[in-house]
Amino acid sequence: MKKNSVKIFVFLCLLVFLCSQGALSGMEFIDPHPPCGSEVYGDAEVVCGIRVYSFSGKVEEGVLPEYKTNDSAWSGEGIEYKRISDNEVKFKAAVDSFEVGENSKKWRIKGNELVSERFYIDIPPNFTPEIDVIQPEERSGLKPVVEARAVNYAKALDEESIAIRIYDRGGDAVLVAESSDTPGIFDSSRDLIRYSSGYKVLEAGEEYELQIHVSDSGYKEKKTSVEKRNFTAKGEFISDFTSFPNPFDNRASDAALRYVIEDEADVTVNVYDSSGSLVKTIVKAESRKAGENKESWDGRDFTGAYVANGVYFCEVVAEGENTYKSYTAAVVYAE
Repeated sequence: MKKNSVKIFVFLCLLVFLCSQGALSGMEFIDPHPPCGSEVYGDAEVVCGIRVYSFSGKVEEGVLPEYKTNDSAWSGEGIEYKRISDNEVKFKAAVDSFEVGENSKKWRIKGNELVSERFYIDIPPNFTPEIDVIQPEERSGLKPVVEARAVNYAKALDEESIAIRIYDRGGDAVLVAESSDTPGIFDSSRDLIRYSSGYKVLEAGEEYELQIHVSDSGYKEKKTSVEKRNFTAKGEFISDFTSFPNPFDNRASDAALRYVIEDEADVTVNVYDSSGSLVKTIVKAESRKAGENKESWDGRDFTGAYVANGVYFCEVVAEGENTYKSYTAAVVYAE
């Protein structure tokens, strides 16, 4: 991820119709991208031009523009010149002095009174990323699964800065996963951090601290968030049973039910309403592998009708040498 610096390249396409006396009649911006007034995040390229009007069809030598940025002085330095045709000349200038806040640029034709209208962009300040830990909750299995939502409202989260660490009570790191060497740890389409260890790194009954580190891309300076959660490792057969998203709109998406089982088993997943009545059986006595497994509930009952808004209880029953059960709540909130 490149540093969140903003370099603005402003292209000036100058179509000049000069009369024999050189008088100009008007000037305007053309084809700006992004549009004037846009917020610009991260590495950005802003392209715009101006058109200058006159009453002749020939650009005379020596006609050069000047530009100014924000409250700077007028300058003609660093402008590249390229003749396109008798009546069209392209000028190009690179500017990298824009700061956080509203930034403007104007152009004028040297020696004339014509000055362009103000073209401006807005560079928002850095926002410290927000981290919301989904799992583990207060307890975790011995093969921890970590999920968290990471959001940066300036749209400039540094995906290579993500680090997941789990420490034991003595302060020693028992698990370290970093996005720089763990591809796929972050799903930018859902702002979701997710990592599954796949092997036992925790001891049953021991307490641990989870830390998740995330930085923004850093315009001028990086801002880093660290979210912590304490939890206890448990040696239960079923662990890390969660529903996501929670609450969920059953008219718009399904609920993903995730759980970890210590060994292969035949699994049944049921959904109950708040009165304890069975609403739906999602899977029944189907073989599932040891480790993490996923099921999906579409928010419907046995008849195929959408259930009403409310709290529902999802049950996982694993049949191995013994019978094990685990529960989690799923909240339906359809608009």
